[in-house]
Amino acid sequence: MERALDYRLLGAMEVWSDGGSLTLGGAKQRAVLAVLLLNANMVVEFDRVIDAVWDGNPPAKAMSSLRAYIANLRRILDRAKPGAHRLVTHSYGYRLDLGSDRIDIEEFEALARTGRDALAASNAVAAEQAANAALDLWRGTPLADFRSQDFAFTEAQRLESIRCDVVETKFEACLLLGRTTDLVSDIEAEIRGTPLRERLWAQLMLALYRSGRRADALVAYDRAERLLDDELGVPPGDALRQLADDVRVQALELDWVPPRPTLVVPPAREDAFAIFGRSGEVEQVAPILANALAGQGQTVVLTGDSGAGKSAVAAAITAEADRLGLATAWSSHTDSVRKPVLWAWTQVLRRLGDSIGADRLARVNDAAPGVISTLVPEWHSPPTDASGTPEPNFELIEGTALAVRELAVARPSLIVLDDLHLADKATHDVLALLSGWIHQLPLVVIVTWPDGGTDRPARPKAFDRLLSRSDITMIKIRGLDHLAVAELIEHVAGVAPTPEFVSRIRHRTGGNPFYVRELVRLLRSDEHLDSDTREIAVDEVPDAVAGVIRRRMAGLPKPTRAALSVAAIIGAEFGSTILAQVLGVDSALALTRLEPAVRAGLVTEVSNRPNRFSFSHSVVRDAIAALITGPARTAVHADMARACLRNVASGSAEYAIAAAVHGWRAGDRLDPESALLLFDRALAVSTARSAYGDIADLDTKALEIAARLPVGPKRAERETQLWLQLASVLAVVRGQNDPEVVTALQRAFDVGTANTTSGQFSSAVTLRCLMMVGAGQYREAAALATGLIAQFESSGDPTAGAGGYYIRALARFMNGDLGAALESVDRLFSDVPTPDPGTDSLLTFDVRAHGIAAWAYAMSGDVDRGRAFAHNGIDVAVGRGDSFGAAVVRTALVQLDAMTGTVEGTVERADGICAELAGMGMDQIAASVSIVGDWARAMGPNGVDTAAAIRRSLEVHSAGGTRIWTPLYLALLSDVEAAHGAVDSARTTLHRAELMATAQGERVWEKQLSARRRCLRAESRRAGAAS
Repeated sequence: MERALDYRLLGAMEVWSDGGSLTLGGAKQRAVLAVLLLNANMVVEFDRVIDAVWDGNPPAKAMSSLRAYIANLRRILDRAKPGAHRLVTHSYGYRLDLGSDRIDIEEFEALARTGRDALAASNAVAAEQAANAALDLWRGTPLADFRSQDFAFTEAQRLESIRCDVVETKFEACLLLGRTTDLVSDIEAEIRGTPLRERLWAQLMLALYRSGRRADALVAYDRAERLLDDELGVPPGDALRQLADDVRVQALELDWVPPRPTLVVPPAREDAFAIFGRSGEVEQVAPILANALAGQGQTVVLTGDSGAGKSAVAAAITAEADRLGLATAWSSHTDSVRKPVLWAWTQVLRRLGDSIGADRLARVNDAAPGVISTLVPEWHSPPTDASGTPEPNFELIEGTALAVRELAVARPSLIVLDDLHLADKATHDVLALLSGWIHQLPLVVIVTWPDGGTDRPARPKAFDRLLSRSDITMIKIRGLDHLAVAELIEHVAGVAPTPEFVSRIRHRTGGNPFYVRELVRLLRSDEHLDSDTREIAVDEVPDAVAGVIRRRMAGLPKPTRAALSVAAIIGAEFGSTILAQVLGVDSALALTRLEPAVRAGLVTEVSNRPNRFSFSHSVVRDAIAALITGPARTAVHADMARACLRNVASGSAEYAIAAAVHGWRAGDRLDPESALLLFDRALAVSTARSAYGDIADLDTKALEIAARLPVGPKRAERETQLWLQLASVLAVVRGQNDPEVVTALQRAFDVGTANTTSGQFSSAVTLRCLMMVGAGQYREAAALATGLIAQFESSGDPTAGAGGYYIRALARFMNGDLGAALESVDRLFSDVPTPDPGTDSLLTFDVRAHGIAAWAYAMSGDVDRGRAFAHNGIDVAVGRGDSFGAAVVRTALVQLDAMTGTVEGTVERADGICAELAGMGMDQIAASVSIVGDWARAMGPNGVDTAAAIRRSLEVHSAGGTRIWTPLYLALLSDVEAAHGAVDSARTTLHRAELMATAQGERVWEKQLSARRRCLRAESRRAGAAS
């Protein structure tokens, strides 16, 4: 029975199903689940999970541990819903799909928004109900199990802040409903936990006043005043001071009156603005505009990378405000033109002043006469002379804020302060004063402020001083999703893009709309874009994008610009030590040169990694790197490669791969021997991680470098090794009969003919045999295997022996000679030495031979012994750290299920192995496992028709001419077709299986195919008799 899961993170992490809590395993495994839950329905990169779980200090085999944790979690979570695929493996990370499952954080935030919106509409009953429901979900400190880990700390702080807002919403609703006496003790208790939130003090004072305790209300104000002075050295805000004054004079506004419902304006329409993928952000502000019409204003801050679309979203919000009847004023800031002090507010005053009548304008003039005569002298009649730059003293700043307040009172207003980080301090100070009054005004202020790096704003001190308030709504403008990028491309280029092209554009640009737009324009103008385009044909950064970055660099000191140029060549992330080595300076001076770039937001320090930096956005790095070209660029790569040679052995996998690429890009500026040393390290770490795509790319580049070595045996041995490794990984990723595999093997044969004593030629012959086996050419492969065994017996070459006996065992098994197959496996185990620890896992045939033994025993009737053999092979592979071998033998276990007709448990085994294989990039083998899993899914209780899925997997399995196992897989398809009523199709499919088995000599399936034929005939007779 399908059951939803209940994920609970508001307290210690728990997962509930059917009224019971699931056992989630140890601390690290639980942390993996927590990281995925905090990013539910999104792919979380492998490295990001590892960094979060191990707090930036992972062990040597963190990836292996992570895979084990994922496998364990998949079994735990999917018990509630077999086949649900909650944990999905992608090529670069994992995704936790919620589906119908529930996570308390999402429910908590939704209830918080509901309560806030209800309160804004004066629906106090609904606001209280939503707030109480949200607080009922709160079980303690969020993510309490992980409070010492960085990934949980920020999220816990955010949730704590939301909880405080919910509590205040509840108290506000209770005050609106006329509850006072019972509320006092609850507010006092909350103040003890969060004493610096002025809104709580205001609610306490109001509750005391309405309870007939005016003196206690003033005492509460005195307590708040002393606390704020002691803790922060600041007086209470204007709103709290005004409330105290109202209490003293017993203002009538403090008396309770029944709430009056307010109409909430519907959200903005997505099609009203020429922006893409931003409807959610615009709709988020719609209730805030409605609240402003009711007299309750707010500040909204739009943050994000340069070009992310902050101004476009602000424009869409402005259009909606115009539609609702608010007065609107927009002020932009720029660093290219020097403007007078308070220029932004001058524009705001002029624009808002134009929207009200002369009598109301006179009131504004009366409220702030000095401001009007200084900033907008044209309002006087006759106009006054306001030449010169005004002095930004407090009177002018306060007067400007008062003038804006009076204009908002005269008519509900929306003000946009675009790129406020570029404004002068006086402009910031005016906004700071307004923020203290805004909740009592029909005014919305929209601020746009760019990021200055990863998760930090530009000019962070100014941002924190001005905008780090819990009553300000922060909206992060992130990169566009796939659909929005596709819509933007079609809008700019006038053609519907292919999904592959959209994915590449989004990956290249991070979904940044400005970068997407300019890159598409560049491709269109160069005629590199049409409806069939799948790849990005240019590497350069569009001029408009690069121009923005160049302008930001122009104000930096020359040494800083030089350091940034070298850093951009180094990579997206870099260390000050390696930068110093390439620049030829000490580390302290390198850090000094980087400081202006950090302040400018071009690079940012990597958290918890001292002296490590990253570019704030990929476009920044691309644009800066483009400034160095030709020989100068090649020279930097060479210097970088030499620096890497000093410590490449101690660096991370990513560092080793990057170092190798620098060695390749250095060309003849770096000797080939040194470059190949870098590639040796990169290939070693990539092999350890089973990163087959990386291995293939590195092998290809290393072969270019090896061609510069002096002609001789060493060069031949190196090239043979590289061609063989390239053939091996391509065989795994693309199939053993892919044309590029054939080419690589042929090159290995050509080079290795003169180098047979190294063992590399034996590997080439073995891989050629595997290609023949994959194509169903068992007799030809067996003949070559005999030659390999003869070479082993004469030379002792273990590669020849292991490969020969493995191929012979596999060929004999397919021929149906099970005893001879087991004899060959026994000879491999007894006669051939165990491979050295450094042996390529693709050539460790003793591990994979366990799979052949498992099949042979199972087909002989001893299924338990067969499974035991397979599990022993898996243990051997895991003990060696051979993830490829372990995956192959696990695949053999699933194939054993198919051979023996085992349905129970096969779906779960197949799905788990499929995900593992997909994560390793072994799509063709994964397709084989999928066939067995889909067969079991169809043949089990309540089975579903999976014939179409099996046919698709057969196409993948057969890519490149692969034919091995196909007769069995066709037989499984026939089973499914027959079980779901397509008997005629089942007969046709089975006939195909029989023909292919006969043509290829796969006699091992004869009995099974004959039994299926008899069953289908019996079914036909029954159907005929019934009719």
